[in-house]
Amino acid sequence: MSKIRKTFSLLVVSLMLMQGAAATYVSADSDPNSETSSSTTSSSESNSSNNTPSNSNEPSNNSSTTTSQETPSEQVNEPIVIPPPILPIPPFPTFPPMPPFPTLPPIPSPTITPLVQLNQAVAVKEAGTVLSILKDTNLLNQPGAFSELTDQEQMTIAATLVQLTPDSGSYNEDQVQFLVDTGAKALQAYRLDYRDMAYELQQFYKQVLLEGAGLFSQEDFEHFKAAANFYLEANEADQRIIAYIAKMTSVTMSNDSAISLLFMISAELPSINQAESANDAWQNLTYYYMMQVQTELYINGHPEAMIQDFPLQLDQLNEISEDMDQQQQLAEWMLSERPVGGYEKIKDIQRAFDLFFAPPAPKVTADDTANVVIGADETMEYSKDNGETWSKFTNTDRFEGKQIIVVRVRAKGNTPALKWTTLTFTSNTPTPNPGGNTGGGGSTAPVTTSPVTSTPAPTTKQEQIVVDVNGTNGTNLTKTPITRTTETNGTIKDLVKMTEAIAKESVEKAKQLNMNIARIVIPDTKDSVSETRIELPKAAVKELNDGSLKLEISTENVVISVPTNSIAGFDQDLYFRVVPLKKESERKEVEERAKKEQLIQQVAPNTNVRVLARPVEIDTNMQSREVTLTLPLRDSLPSDPAARQQALDYLAIYIEHSDGTKELIQGKLVKLADNSEGIEFTVTKFSTFTLVVVDGLKASQGTHQPYIQGFGADFRPDAFVTRAQMAAMLARNLPTEAAASSANSVSYKDVSATHWATNEIQKAQSAGIMNGMSKTQFAPEGSITRAQMATIAYRWMQQQASATTKVTEVSFTDVSADLWAVDAIAYVQSAGLMVGYNDGTFKPDSKLTRAEAVKVLNVLFNRTPLTGAVTPTFSDVPATHWAYADIEAAAQK
Repeated sequence: MSKIRKTFSLLVVSLMLMQGAAATYVSADSDPNSETSSSTTSSSESNSSNNTPSNSNEPSNNSSTTTSQETPSEQVNEPIVIPPPILPIPPFPTFPPMPPFPTLPPIPSPTITPLVQLNQAVAVKEAGTVLSILKDTNLLNQPGAFSELTDQEQMTIAATLVQLTPDSGSYNEDQVQFLVDTGAKALQAYRLDYRDMAYELQQFYKQVLLEGAGLFSQEDFEHFKAAANFYLEANEADQRIIAYIAKMTSVTMSNDSAISLLFMISAELPSINQAESANDAWQNLTYYYMMQVQTELYINGHPEAMIQDFPLQLDQLNEISEDMDQQQQLAEWMLSERPVGGYEKIKDIQRAFDLFFAPPAPKVTADDTANVVIGADETMEYSKDNGETWSKFTNTDRFEGKQIIVVRVRAKGNTPALKWTTLTFTSNTPTPNPGGNTGGGGSTAPVTTSPVTSTPAPTTKQEQIVVDVNGTNGTNLTKTPITRTTETNGTIKDLVKMTEAIAKESVEKAKQLNMNIARIVIPDTKDSVSETRIELPKAAVKELNDGSLKLEISTENVVISVPTNSIAGFDQDLYFRVVPLKKESERKEVEERAKKEQLIQQVAPNTNVRVLARPVEIDTNMQSREVTLTLPLRDSLPSDPAARQQALDYLAIYIEHSDGTKELIQGKLVKLADNSEGIEFTVTKFSTFTLVVVDGLKASQGTHQPYIQGFGADFRPDAFVTRAQMAAMLARNLPTEAAASSANSVSYKDVSATHWATNEIQKAQSAGIMNGMSKTQFAPEGSITRAQMATIAYRWMQQQASATTKVTEVSFTDVSADLWAVDAIAYVQSAGLMVGYNDGTFKPDSKLTRAEAVKVLNVLFNRTPLTGAVTPTFSDVPATHWAYADIEAAAQK
């Protein structure tokens, strides 16, 4: 792998030369008509004639032979030898017959193992044969990740093995498994938006460094290591550009090279952050522009392609294509604007580039007496909120009172509007009214009127309010209207509708600014709104989905954040309805229900429970999809540091689901936009959410021991959980007496005594929680299906004295009444342990990931999601991961 592509060619040439030499050797040994064979035979015959007397009478041309012949006259008489007398020979003794020789087994021919077959196929670059070996043999010890790939992705894995042949010329089994596992991780990253792909590639390269170091020679691994270190040491901007280039290249050139590309990245990759001179900077900018143009051409020719525009827009380079001076100035500008450590984000590169082409700040001044801007015209615009919103200048604009405005030249075509002039206006002292004279010379007598009182009939009042749709860091994308209705009883309700046009505008603006969020901010400064309903038509949802925008709805009572993967595929109108429980009586009712709730009593028996802050009801048609909620704390925490920390330790979210199930989870303390604090958590069902303080909650959690383990620094949350792993997690949480019982244990033929989970499998089986696939087979490396998980949960809960859930008839369209797991699925549905999909299915045969399994098991084991960990336990489960809190609860004491 010294230089991957070059080495591939050298290996091929070497193999061809070796094969040619071998063919020549075989020909010389076996072909009697060859020149070499004839020569060898002649030599042999010559030696034979020199050592054996010749009876031939023919003359010989060999002079030495002629000289050595004896003539009759020269012969010497030899003495006569008298033979001894012939004596009679005694008969041989008779021996018993020999027993027959034992029949020996036939000598087996050498076995050609799958690994040998694979290396032979690699040598002749037969990727198709490599693929069939990976699919149809037992070469892979852990085939799970490979088996879940598409046919094309599997072929990419096979092609990668052909391309990355080690210098030794052949693989061992560990190297094959390593490249298959890391390749599968890379291909999963390729499925994502390039921004998410950039993060997943971090995990890919970390896995390369962690697992590959001891598998290859130092020279081979050096190239893996160089690529991994280059990527991991790059900042976010470079990582995202690398991800985009890899994704685009794999789409436009060859999917087969998708993984190999990731091992070819190096410092030679054009990067404005790596430029050391103005010439380097210019070359890198032109490379970016070439990628932009090529991408646009490809997308225009392939509208069906699922690829985004290049993240940088550099069309202004056309304007200076023949101006060497401006090219030099731009390159030097990009270097001078580049901060220490490089441009951190792609938007920083874009802003510096745009700033170079932006028109200069206008030369305008403030006339503080007339309250106007001198020098302004219709080519300019102004902002009263430091650039958040802009208004075009007109002849009637006046700026009275104390205020600061900024003025800039409006954008036109590709010319951005960035540089502005700041102007300050002050309050003018009003001229006092001298008195009551009207100017007509007479006086005006005061007019006295009698007050008229009446009781108007109550009416419903509506008003229109326009609110912001913001991106990252509050950057305004567009605006959307709110219809605020005051009903006859004084109740105020807000209706927010994001139309398709507004959604499209948000997407376009976010794309320009390289942002990935659309945030609707709904104000209620007087805390008077009783209900807020947010509606997005299907077309608007599609615009957000196509633009890969996360939707965030910020109200005074909750912040709702819908990630892109939950918006994806949501093919209907979307709504959220938020109702805060403001009345003290409503708070008390929730508090009383929480005190009596059996789920809370199981966690902390006979404990005190009190409601903190304000409960809120949330209703939506986005069920069974992950949504992150943040409930404001509203200054409800004690000011004393010790009391505050104790409240946080005991703080949890009590959830009363609309289907009758209950849940108690812990969230993460976060800062809100106004620097106040809130508790963040993730759900897939919606109901009433209440922050409660459960005394002793942390102490009850402290008795738990970790029941999950990772793979080094990684947890691999998206890998399918195996049956052995499931048995181990169950066994670690079984009561001591149940775990110790082995009277009913079964020995499985496919679970050896040395298997890492032998004891755990026996414990889970003897406890009646998990059985084998048959009486003799457990299939430890097989995957757990959703139906099997439902059955395991059902058995576990039935063994608990508190299992009192009322079971209703199963309602999933793909779960028939005669399905073997129908009772278990009905139970977990009724208990809220597992939910179905939007299309009404349960998908009983779908495989469960490790993260999904932990989320269900935490409920079984009474473990509330753990938050507040300073450092995530696993490198591939950051605090932003949807299952972070559950995985931390399972991994920590």
